[in-house]
Parts: sequence; structure tokens; C-alpha cells
Amino acid sequence: HILKNTIYLCRSVDGKSFYFLFLCITMFQRFMNQILPVRDAQQQSQLSSDMSTIMDMGFTEEEAQNALIINSNNVAQAVNYLLQAPPPAQHTSGQDEEKHLQRALEESMLTVNASYETNSETKKPLRRTAQPKSLAKSIPITTNRAGQAALERLEKQNQNKFQTNKKNMPPDGTSATTANRSATTSRTPKAPQPLASKSKEEQVLRSVTRMSPYPKAIDTMLHALRMLQKTPSANSKYRIIDKSTLGYQQAFENVPGATDLFRVLNFDHLSDKWVLSRTLDKALLWMAVSFLEQVRATNPDYQRAKRKLEFIRHVQLLLNEEKNSDEEVRGRASHRNHCPPEPSVGAVQTIIVSIVLAANPNRKKQEEEYDVINNNTNSTKTILSRRFNSDDTMGDVLHWLGERATEIPNKLQQREWCLRDKNRYPSLPIRCSTEADLTKTLHAAGCWPTGHLELDLSDDEWREREQ
Repeated sequence: HILKNTIYLCRSVDGKSFYFLFLCITMFQRFMNQILPVRDAQQQSQLSSDMSTIMDMGFTEEEAQNALIINSNNVAQAVNYLLQAPPPAQHTSGQDEEKHLQRALEESMLTVNASYETNSETKKPLRRTAQPKSLAKSIPITTNRAGQAALERLEKQNQNKFQTNKKNMPPDGTSATTANRSATTSRTPKAPQPLASKSKEEQVLRSVTRMSPYPKAIDTMLHALRMLQKTPSANSKYRIIDKSTLGYQQAFENVPGATDLFRVLNFDHLSDKWVLSRTLDKALLWMAVSFLEQVRATNPDYQRAKRKLEFIRHVQLLLNEEKNSDEEVRGRASHRNHCPPEPSVGAVQTIIVSIVLAANPNRKKQEEEYDVINNNTNSTKTILSRRFNSDDTMGDVLHWLGERATEIPNKLQQREWCLRDKNRYPSLPIRCSTEADLTKTLHAAGCWPTGHLELDLSDDEWREREQ
């Protein structure tokens, strides 16, 4: 800028002034020649350091230099650019390469800017209707990866833009977004892989998880595998599991995951037996024992089902106990005296209350466990049924249950057990702990025209909320 102004002044001055200005220009040029090399040396040193960093990654000097120029000497962007760039193709001169590179970059920026033009009011992208020219024919391919990548990006953008708009525009005039959404939702989902195609570890874990709601199966399987660990010899009796025995039927019959676990542990199904005739995989055996122990310790399904089975067996003992203590006899007599008389058949405003207490003691334990887990209430369970007047209270129902066992009303009032209303879904516990709850009529408690109740363990959440 200074030199331009100096030349302009030289046109309007005399010879002496011109000579003086010439001397000034000469001195200024010498001064700049001393400063510029220092600055250029610093820039060249930084550029050489950046180029060395990029060349250490396996790129050539020319590729590193071009990448730094394109990305404004940013090393990270230059490396990313080189990694994404395609390999070089043909060779042209250096000047032609720079011209083609500059032209490709300018065309690419123009195309990107045009595609993102928006209306100042609606902020919606403007559609372009003109078909762009193909630049692959007008611009030769450069030896530089950056130039080639720019050309390919430009060509790909131009082709994809118009092909996508043409394909996504339905003939009926609906929007492209709606058409894309329909195409996405119409895709067929992939079917999940079978369990046998997964790894051994995942097969063992899935099989044990499926067995977790069945505590009898978990406990029996864990005991059998532990004994197999202690006696892994070929003649061990734990290598043969007879399916016809009562123990197997009570523990593993109709239990999901039990058969899969036997197969994963290399047991072969021969007739009515599981036989471990192959080499014992101690790693798989240890893994199965670890998973079973973890289920017993932390799995909520196992713990819930275990408590339910213990509760049912306890109620069975209460109902089938033949020799009762004197205190129990007096307690049952007291409840019998406070219980109202049963209305006659066909009496007006009568309510039939049915209470499921526990499974039939003569029933197989495995069938009992299956119904407990699936909440299957049927005639095979111990059911008490009685007629009440509509103005009878919940306290009368507790006295009726106290005739069978005094522990039942005591547990209900302490909220350890509860009476679930099976007329509702999901079934909800009925309050029967306070005086106000015991004086509530059966009609007000929801047992109208019939009451279907079930004696069950109280949930921890419901117990804490009631307390």
C-alpha cells in the first residue's frame, strides 16, 4: 500500500523530489528485506513442525503441505482430511493442480451455500430446479488427494441432491417426509437369533435367568452341580440324571430354561435320562454354579417365589394340624362365638365370600409352584366359602378365619399377611388392621354381590405405606 502511494506521488513531483522518493523506496525495501525473512522463518519453522507431525503418520510431504494449506494450518483437521481423502489417480502439472483445486473448492462452497439458502420469513430450504453440470468432465482429476476429494464431494452432492428429491417426491403430492416415514415403518424387522447360536456364557446366563421364578428348580440344580464339582470322575453318579424320578419331576418338569441348561453343560438326552458322556467342561460348570448362586442371593423373582412357597406350606400346616395347644383351642372358640350365624340359602341380600387359603396338600409340589407363580386360582386349592349378610363387617370375616387358625387374623391385623380383592384387576389388598377397617361392611369393602378374596403375603411397599 505504501509503495502504491509513493508511485502515485512520483507522477506529480519534479526530478529532485522523484530522486528523493526513489531513495526512500530503496531504503524501505532494504528494511523490509531484513524483517520479512525473520517472520517467514518463524512461519516456515511452524509449518515444518506440523508437516513432520503429519508425515510421521505415513503421508508424503506434498500431501501434508496441501492438507495444511486447505485446513488453515490446523494439524488435527488436516490429518482428518487426509484420512478421509481417496487415493490419488492421474498426474498433472503443479500449476494446473492448484487451479483445479481452487476451482473445485469454490464450486463446492457455492453448491453447499445454495443448498442451505433459506427464506428470511419461513426459514424453509428453497428448492433448485436446474440440473447442475457434471464437473467430472470439465475438471481433470488431480494428483492431490485434497483436490480429488473436493471434486468427488462436489459431484456426489450434485447427484444425491436431485436424485433424492426425485425419488422422495411421491406422485400424489404428499410430502417427502411422509413418504420417508412410510418407507421406514414398512421395513421388516430382523428376527432375533436363536439361543443356540449365542456364546456358551450367554446361554448359561439366559437359561438360569429363565429358571429364576422357580426356586425348587434353582435349589435342586445348584445342589446337583455342586456335587458334580466335588466328584467329576467319569463314573460319578451325578453324570446321569433320571427324568422318571419324582425328584426330577418336582424340580424340573415344565420349568423353562432347565432343558437348555443341561444341553449347554454337554448333557446328552438319551431316552428318559440326561447323561454327561463327554468331557466335563469345568469352566462352564463353575460359571453355571456362580450364576445360580447369584440368582439365589440377588434375584427378586426367586426371592419372591421362595417366600410365597414357604407361606403356602406354613398355611397348610396351620389348616392340617391335628393336635392343637389349649391356647389355640380357646382362641378358635372365641372367634367362633363372635362370628355371626350364616344366612340360609336364598335369603335376601346375602353375600357369598370365597377365600383361597393355600394349595391342596395332596397336590404335587411342582404343580402347586406353577399355579403360585402364575396366580392360577382354581378348584385344586383350599378354598373357604360362606354366606354373609350385606351389613356384616370385615371383622366378621376375620372371626370366621380365626375358627380355622388364630394366627391368620393376627397376621392380617399386623399387616404381615393380607386379603387380596380378586374382583379387581390388578388385585389390591383390603385393609383390615384398624378398628375403622374392621367395622366396614362387606358391601362398602367391595364384596358385592360376591367376594373373591385370597390370603397372601403383604408387599413391602404396601406394608410401609399402611404403617
